[in-house]
Amino acid sequence: MKKNILILLACLVSAGAMLTSCQDVQSPINTVPYMNEVTVTPNSKMDLNYTISHINSDYTRAATSGYFLVSESPDIKEENALRLDASRSNSSWTASVDLLPSTTYYIKMILESDHGSVSGPVTSYTTSDIDIPVYVDEINTNSARFYCYWKRNDVNCKVYFQVSTNPDMSSPTTYDAYNNYSNSYYYSNAEKLSSSTTYYVRACIQFLSNGMVYYTATREFTTPTSVSVSLEGTEFSQTNAGFWIVGDNTNYASNWSGTSWSGYITGEADVYVYKPYKKSSSNYKAIPIYYTDNYFEYGHTKISPTNTKVSCPMTILLPYQVNLNISCQSTNGATSSKYITRVEIANAENAQAICTNATFDLTNGTMTPTKSHAATWPKSAEIALSYEKTSSVYFNSLIPIKFSDGEVKVNITLNNSANMNTEVIPVTLPSTSWEYGKQYNYNITVKYTRTDVTISVSEVYVQPWSNGGNDNIDIYD
Repeated sequence: MKKNILILLACLVSAGAMLTSCQDVQSPINTVPYMNEVTVTPNSKMDLNYTISHINSDYTRAATSGYFLVSESPDIKEENALRLDASRSNSSWTASVDLLPSTTYYIKMILESDHGSVSGPVTSYTTSDIDIPVYVDEINTNSARFYCYWKRNDVNCKVYFQVSTNPDMSSPTTYDAYNNYSNSYYYSNAEKLSSSTTYYVRACIQFLSNGMVYYTATREFTTPTSVSVSLEGTEFSQTNAGFWIVGDNTNYASNWSGTSWSGYITGEADVYVYKPYKKSSSNYKAIPIYYTDNYFEYGHTKISPTNTKVSCPMTILLPYQVNLNISCQSTNGATSSKYITRVEIANAENAQAICTNATFDLTNGTMTPTKSHAATWPKSAEIALSYEKTSSVYFNSLIPIKFSDGEVKVNITLNNSANMNTEVIPVTLPSTSWEYGKQYNYNITVKYTRTDVTISVSEVYVQPWSNGGNDNIDIYD
C-alpha cells in the first residue's frame, strides 16, 4: 500500500512538471528571441504595395491565427500600429499592405493560439522612393487642367488634386481625378480660378485599405490675364497684314488676320507683326514669302497685362531687282541672223542663285530659301539682232546672290540661225553689291556690223524701289 502511494505521488509530480512546461510554451510571451523575423518584398507590378511574410514551423504548428503590426515607431504597440491580419499557407504567414514612399517602418509578427500569443522580433524596412510629377496645361483666366501618371490604376486607390494659393498648401480646394483604368492617366479640370493668380497644385493618392495618403511635390502655375488688342496703322487691314501673339509662360501662340485680337497672356508677351498677311502661315518662325509679293514688312514689340498700348516699328524687306537693258544697234544698214538666246550670271557661288520663295523667321529676321533657280534667262527671252531694238531682261531675288569674286560676270550667248553656230561673249558688269530694296539698271549695247559684234556696258544706275508702306503700327487696347 505504501508503495502504491509513492508511485501515485511520483506521477502527480511528473504530471505537474509537464503541465508547467506546456504552460511556459503556450502562455503569452512578449518576445521570443529565436522566433524568425518577418520579410518585406515589394510588388513589382504595383507601386508602393508590399508583401509581408513570416515563416516559423515551431509556433505555426500550434497557432490558430496571426497578424502583423506595422508602425513608424520602433516601440510598436497596438495603439500606434497598423494591424494586418495574416493569411496562412502551411508554415507561411503573409499579408499585403500599401505603404508611403521613402519611409522607415517597424514590423513584427504576432501568432495566436487557444492558449495565448507569442510575439516575434521587430524588423525595420525602408520603402523605396517614387516620383509622380504633376502637369498643368490648358491654363485660362479661370480654369486649368491637371494630370499625372500613376501606375496603380486599380480601385484600391483614390487619386485627387489639391489646389491652393499658398505654397504650404494650406486651405486647399480638392478636385477629384478621373481615370479609365487602362493607361494610368489621372486628370482633373479645375474651374472658378481667379485670373492673374499664382496657384500651387499637388496630386494626392489615398490607399483605401488603410487611409494613408501620399502627397506629390507641388507644381506652380499662374493664370493669365485676359487682354484685348487692336491694331491701327496705315493700310493695316485683314487682307494685307497679320500678327502673332506669343505668350510668356502660357505656351500660347496664335496667328491673327484682322484688326483686333482677344486672348490670354501671363506677364510679358511678344507681338510679331507682318505684312502682307499669309493665310497659309501656321508658324511665326516660318512665314512664307514670295518674290511676287514685291515687299515684306515686319516688326516686333512687347505687351503685358498692364501695357497693351504700344507702337510697333516696322521694317520693310524688299527683294532686289536687276534689270539688263539690252540695246541692239546696226551700222551701215547691216542685218544679222543672230539672236541673243541666253543671258547668264557666270560667277554665282550657288548654281540655284535666284531665290523666288522663302520662309521668314519673325523672331530673328532671317530667311530660308524654299525655291530657287539658276541665274539664267532662257531662249524664250531671245532678242533678234537683225534690227534696232531695245529689250530688257530682269529678275527679282529674295536673297542676294553671292559671287565667287568681287565682280559680276555675265555671259551673253548668241545663236546664228543661219548656220546654228553659237557664240558666248563674256561681259563684266560694273562692280557693286546687290542689296535688298534696290533696283540695279545696266545698259548693255550690242553693236553689230556685217562682220563683227561688240558689246559695251554703261555704269550701273541704282535706285530704291518700293511697294507698300513704311509704318509704325500702333497697338491699342
